[in-house]
Amino acid sequence: MLNIGLALSGGGARGIYHIGVLKALEEHALRPTVVSGTSAGALVATLYAHGLPADELKKIAASTRWFNFLKPGLPSRGLIGMEYMEQVLRQYLPEDRFEALQIPCYVTATNVSCGILRIFNTGEIIRPTLASASVPMLFKPIKIDGELYLDGGIIMNLPAQVLRDRCDFLIGVNLTPVVALADADLNSGLKILTRVLELSIDNVSQSQKQLCHLLIESPEIARISKFDLKEHEQLYQMGYLKATSAIRNSGLLA
Repeated sequence: MLNIGLALSGGGARGIYHIGVLKALEEHALRPTVVSGTSAGALVATLYAHGLPADELKKIAASTRWFNFLKPGLPSRGLIGMEYMEQVLRQYLPEDRFEALQIPCYVTATNVSCGILRIFNTGEIIRPTLASASVPMLFKPIKIDGELYLDGGIIMNLPAQVLRDRCDFLIGVNLTPVVALADADLNSGLKILTRVLELSIDNVSQSQKQLCHLLIESPEIARISKFDLKEHEQLYQMGYLKATSAIRNSGLLA
Protein backbone atom coordinates (compact mmCIF):
# COMPACT_ATOMS: atom_id res chain seq x y z
CA MET A 1 0.00 0.00 0.00
CA LEU A 2 1.30 3.42 -0.99
CA ASN A 3 1.57 5.84 1.92
CA ILE A 4 0.38 9.21 0.64
CA GLY A 5 1.22 12.45 2.41
CA LEU A 6 -0.79 15.63 1.85
CA ALA A 7 0.64 19.07 2.68
CA LEU A 8 -1.84 21.97 2.66
CA SER A 9 -0.59 25.54 2.47
CA GLY A 10 -1.93 28.71 3.99
CA GLY A 11 -3.95 31.14 1.90
CA GLY A 12 -6.82 32.65 3.88
CA ALA A 13 -10.29 32.18 2.43
CA ARG A 14 -8.72 30.35 -0.50
CA GLY A 15 -8.52 27.38 1.87
CA ILE A 16 -11.79 26.06 0.45
CA TYR A 17 -9.72 25.09 -2.61
CA HIS A 18 -8.21 22.38 -0.37
CA ILE A 19 -11.64 20.83 0.11
CA GLY A 20 -12.06 20.48 -3.67
CA VAL A 21 -8.69 18.71 -3.79
CA LEU A 22 -9.82 16.33 -1.05
CA LYS A 23 -13.00 15.54 -2.99
CA ALA A 24 -10.94 14.63 -6.06
CA LEU A 25 -8.70 12.37 -3.97
CA GLU A 26 -11.74 10.64 -2.50
CA GLU A 27 -13.28 10.02 -5.92
CA HIS A 28 -10.06 8.33 -7.03
CA ALA A 29 -9.88 6.22 -3.83
CA LEU A 30 -6.70 7.99 -2.75
CA ARG A 31 -6.71 8.51 1.01
CA PRO A 32 -3.75 10.28 2.58
CA THR A 33 -2.17 8.40 5.45
CA VAL A 34 -0.65 11.55 6.94
CA VAL A 35 -1.42 15.26 6.53
CA SER A 36 0.14 18.59 7.41
CA GLY A 37 -1.23 22.10 7.28
CA THR A 38 -0.37 25.73 7.75
CA SER A 39 -2.90 28.46 8.53
CA ALA A 40 -6.05 27.80 6.45
CA GLY A 41 -4.43 24.50 5.49
CA ALA A 42 -4.15 23.61 9.18
CA LEU A 43 -7.88 24.17 9.68
CA VAL A 44 -8.73 21.84 6.81
CA ALA A 45 -6.07 19.29 7.72
CA THR A 46 -7.17 18.87 11.34
CA LEU A 47 -10.84 18.42 10.50
CA TYR A 48 -10.04 16.02 7.66
CA ALA A 49 -7.68 14.04 9.89
CA HIS A 50 -10.49 13.83 12.44
CA GLY A 51 -12.48 11.91 9.82
CA LEU A 52 -14.71 14.49 8.15
CA PRO A 53 -15.08 13.75 4.41
CA ALA A 54 -14.85 16.45 1.75
CA ASP A 55 -18.61 16.75 1.36
CA GLU A 56 -19.02 17.42 5.08
CA LEU A 57 -16.19 19.95 5.06
CA LYS A 58 -17.87 21.72 2.14
CA LYS A 59 -21.14 21.90 4.05
CA ILE A 60 -19.36 23.32 7.07
CA ALA A 61 -17.64 25.96 4.93
CA ALA A 62 -20.91 26.96 3.28
CA SER A 63 -23.26 26.83 6.27
CA THR A 64 -21.20 28.06 9.19
CA ARG A 65 -18.85 30.33 7.24
CA TRP A 66 -15.89 28.98 9.18
CA PHE A 67 -13.61 31.40 7.29
CA ASN A 68 -15.61 34.41 8.51
CA PHE A 69 -12.82 35.14 10.96
CA LEU A 70 -10.83 36.41 7.96
CA LYS A 71 -13.01 39.47 7.44
CA PRO A 72 -10.70 42.45 6.93
CA GLY A 73 -10.65 45.33 9.35
CA LEU A 74 -9.54 45.72 12.93
CA PRO A 75 -11.71 46.53 15.94
CA SER A 76 -11.12 49.93 17.49
CA ARG A 77 -9.37 48.51 20.53
CA GLY A 78 -6.83 46.37 18.73
CA LEU A 79 -6.34 42.94 17.26
CA ILE A 80 -9.09 40.39 16.68
CA GLY A 81 -9.36 37.35 18.92
CA MET A 82 -9.91 33.81 17.62
CA GLU A 83 -13.01 33.05 19.68
CA TYR A 84 -15.21 32.36 16.66
CA MET A 85 -12.79 29.85 15.16
CA GLU A 86 -12.29 28.23 18.54
CA GLN A 87 -16.04 27.62 18.80
CA VAL A 88 -16.09 26.03 15.35
CA LEU A 89 -13.14 23.76 16.07
CA ARG A 90 -14.51 22.67 19.43
CA GLN A 91 -17.82 21.78 17.76
CA TYR A 92 -16.16 19.44 15.28
CA LEU A 93 -13.18 18.27 17.34
CA PRO A 94 -14.79 16.90 20.52
CA GLU A 95 -11.47 15.48 21.73
CA ASP A 96 -8.85 18.20 21.91
CA ARG A 97 -5.92 15.85 21.24
CA PHE A 98 -3.85 15.04 18.16
CA GLU A 99 -3.85 11.44 19.34
CA ALA A 100 -7.65 11.25 18.87
CA LEU A 101 -7.42 11.92 15.11
CA GLN A 102 -7.97 9.11 12.63
CA ILE A 103 -4.74 9.82 10.77
CA PRO A 104 -1.56 11.61 11.90
CA CYS A 105 -1.65 15.38 11.44
CA TYR A 106 1.11 17.99 11.73
CA VAL A 107 0.37 21.68 12.25
CA THR A 108 2.93 24.47 11.92
CA ALA A 109 2.98 27.71 13.92
CA THR A 110 5.57 30.42 14.40
CA ASN A 111 6.92 30.99 17.89
CA VAL A 112 7.28 34.77 17.79
CA SER A 113 8.85 34.81 21.25
CA CYS A 114 11.83 32.75 20.06
CA GLY A 115 11.59 33.37 16.32
CA ILE A 116 11.37 29.70 15.34
CA LEU A 117 8.95 27.35 13.64
CA ARG A 118 7.24 24.77 15.82
CA ILE A 119 5.55 21.66 14.48
CA PHE A 120 2.70 20.33 16.61
CA ASN A 121 1.51 16.72 16.39
CA THR A 122 0.90 15.62 19.99
CA GLY A 123 -1.15 16.92 22.87
CA GLU A 124 -3.85 19.55 22.47
CA ILE A 125 -4.81 20.36 18.91
CA ILE A 126 -7.14 23.37 19.02
CA ARG A 127 -4.77 26.09 20.27
CA PRO A 128 -1.94 25.09 17.89
CA THR A 129 -4.41 25.14 14.99
CA LEU A 130 -5.67 28.58 16.01
CA ALA A 131 -2.07 29.77 16.32
CA SER A 132 -1.26 28.45 12.85
CA ALA A 133 -4.11 30.56 11.44
CA SER A 134 -3.39 33.74 13.42
CA VAL A 135 -2.44 36.19 10.68
CA PRO A 136 0.09 38.78 11.94
CA MET A 137 -1.26 42.29 12.60
CA LEU A 138 -4.82 41.02 12.26
CA PHE A 139 -5.18 38.45 15.04
CA LYS A 140 -3.90 38.27 18.57
CA PRO A 141 -1.05 35.81 19.14
CA ILE A 142 -2.01 32.55 20.83
CA LYS A 143 -0.15 31.68 24.03
CA ILE A 144 1.08 28.09 24.28
CA ASP A 145 3.41 26.90 27.03
CA GLY A 146 3.92 30.50 28.09
CA GLU A 147 5.10 31.71 24.65
CA LEU A 148 3.36 33.55 21.84
CA TYR A 149 2.54 31.97 18.50
CA LEU A 150 1.32 33.30 15.15
CA ASP A 151 0.68 32.07 11.61
CA GLY A 152 2.93 29.20 10.54
CA GLY A 153 3.11 30.77 7.08
CA ILE A 154 5.57 33.34 8.41
CA ILE A 155 8.26 30.67 8.19
CA MET A 156 6.77 27.70 6.29
CA ASN A 157 3.60 28.32 4.31
CA LEU A 158 3.70 24.96 2.49
CA PRO A 159 4.64 22.32 5.11
CA ALA A 160 6.03 19.70 2.72
CA GLN A 161 9.30 19.10 4.58
CA VAL A 162 7.30 17.98 7.59
CA LEU A 163 6.01 14.94 5.67
CA ARG A 164 8.78 14.15 3.18
CA ASP A 165 10.22 11.29 5.25
CA ARG A 166 6.85 10.14 6.54
CA CYS A 167 5.29 8.98 3.27
CA ASP A 168 6.07 7.30 -0.05
CA PHE A 169 4.34 9.89 -2.23
CA LEU A 170 3.91 13.53 -1.23
CA ILE A 171 1.16 15.77 -2.61
CA GLY A 172 1.48 19.49 -1.97
CA VAL A 173 -1.34 22.00 -2.45
CA ASN A 174 -0.20 25.61 -2.77
CA LEU A 175 -2.68 28.48 -2.48
CA THR A 176 -0.24 31.35 -3.01
CA PRO A 177 1.18 31.19 -6.55
CA VAL A 178 2.89 34.35 -7.78
CA VAL A 179 1.70 35.77 -11.11
CA ALA A 180 2.60 38.94 -13.00
CA LEU A 181 0.67 42.06 -11.98
CA ALA A 182 -0.22 45.20 -13.93
CA ASP A 183 0.90 48.60 -12.65
CA ALA A 184 -2.71 49.32 -11.67
CA ASP A 185 -2.55 46.41 -9.24
CA LEU A 186 0.38 48.04 -7.42
CA ASN A 187 -0.94 51.58 -7.06
CA SER A 188 -0.98 51.89 -3.28
CA GLY A 189 1.32 51.30 -0.36
CA LEU A 190 -0.91 48.51 0.95
CA LYS A 191 -0.93 46.72 -2.39
CA ILE A 192 2.83 46.96 -2.66
CA LEU A 193 3.27 45.69 0.88
CA THR A 194 0.94 42.78 0.14
CA ARG A 195 2.95 41.99 -2.98
CA VAL A 196 6.23 42.06 -1.06
CA LEU A 197 4.81 39.62 1.50
CA GLU A 198 3.57 37.32 -1.28
CA LEU A 199 6.98 37.32 -2.93
CA SER A 200 8.65 36.55 0.38
CA ILE A 201 6.29 33.63 1.05
CA ASP A 202 6.79 32.32 -2.48
CA ASN A 203 10.56 32.49 -2.16
CA VAL A 204 10.46 30.36 0.99
CA SER A 205 7.93 27.98 -0.56
CA GLN A 206 10.07 27.16 -3.61
CA SER A 207 12.20 24.65 -1.70
CA GLN A 208 9.05 23.09 -0.23
CA LYS A 209 7.47 22.71 -3.67
CA GLN A 210 10.49 20.79 -4.88
CA LEU A 211 9.97 18.20 -2.15
CA CYS A 212 6.55 17.26 -3.53
CA HIS A 213 6.08 14.38 -5.93
CA LEU A 214 2.88 16.08 -7.09
CA LEU A 215 2.22 19.81 -6.71
CA ILE A 216 -1.32 21.10 -7.13
CA GLU A 217 -1.75 24.84 -7.66
CA SER A 218 -3.80 27.08 -9.93
CA PRO A 219 -2.30 30.38 -11.09
CA GLU A 220 -5.81 31.79 -11.58
CA ILE A 221 -6.41 31.58 -7.84
CA ALA A 222 -4.16 34.64 -7.47
CA ARG A 223 -6.98 36.89 -8.66
CA ILE A 224 -9.15 35.86 -5.70
CA SER A 225 -8.37 37.75 -2.53
CA LYS A 226 -7.36 35.78 0.54
CA PHE A 227 -10.13 37.71 2.28
CA ASP A 228 -12.87 37.13 -0.32
CA LEU A 229 -15.58 35.09 1.38
CA LYS A 230 -17.97 35.07 -1.57
CA GLU A 231 -16.02 32.79 -3.91
CA HIS A 232 -16.25 29.54 -1.93
CA GLU A 233 -18.00 27.53 -4.66
CA GLN A 234 -15.60 28.73 -7.35
CA LEU A 235 -12.60 27.93 -5.16
CA TYR A 236 -13.95 24.46 -4.41
CA GLN A 237 -14.52 23.71 -8.10
CA MET A 238 -11.11 25.11 -9.01
CA GLY A 239 -9.41 22.79 -6.53
CA TYR A 240 -11.50 19.81 -7.58
CA LEU A 241 -10.85 20.21 -11.30
CA LYS A 242 -7.13 20.94 -10.93
CA ALA A 243 -6.63 17.98 -8.60
CA THR A 244 -8.63 15.65 -10.86
CA SER A 245 -6.42 16.53 -13.81
CA ALA A 246 -3.22 16.32 -11.78
CA ILE A 247 -4.11 12.93 -10.32
CA ARG A 248 -4.90 11.42 -13.70
CA ASN A 249 -1.55 12.56 -15.05
CA SER A 250 0.50 11.63 -11.99
CA GLY A 251 0.85 7.88 -12.36
CA LEU A 252 -0.88 7.33 -9.02
CA LEU A 253 -3.69 5.41 -10.69
CA ALA A 254 -1.45 3.05 -12.66
